[in-house]
Amino acid sequence: MAGYMIDTAAAIDGLTAEGIPVNQARAIVRTVAQRNAEVATRSDVQTLKGDVQALQGDMQALQTDVQTVKRDVQALQTDVQTLKRDVQALQTDVQTVKGDLLAVKGDLLAVKGDIRALDVRIDALRAEFKSDMKALESRLNTKIYLMAGIVVGALKALEYLGI
Repeated sequence: MAGYMIDTAAAIDGLTAEGIPVNQARAIVRTVAQRNAEVATRSDVQTLKGDVQALQGDMQALQTDVQTVKRDVQALQTDVQTLKRDVQALQTDVQTVKGDLLAVKGDLLAVKGDIRALDVRIDALRAEFKSDMKALESRLNTKIYLMAGIVVGALKALEYLGI
């Protein structure tokens, strides 16, 4: 800020010429010079006014930016809430799938148990079949021997009879 400048030496000389002691004249001149330095000029006031108007414009721009940020934050909060609901729905779906998988695993274990039981039953049937086949073969052999004996006996009887 530019204030009114005074020639302090000339002012002190002028005051002492008026009969004011030198020490008092110096104190008066120093006080006036300090006050003049503190006085704002018209251009200083206009510069400050321009600065204030620029700051008001900046404040309005900041308020607009704050409103935009608030809208963006609200949109983000809405998106976050939507994502939270989606995550909860996915967690529910995952729990449902886990339950289904456990049920399928239980069914699979039951089927494996049934297959093992069938394997045991098939092995038993094979053993029974082999046993039955041996018994049948034994009976057939017995019948063949019997028939062979009958045929041999018949042939001997026919030979005895001369036929």
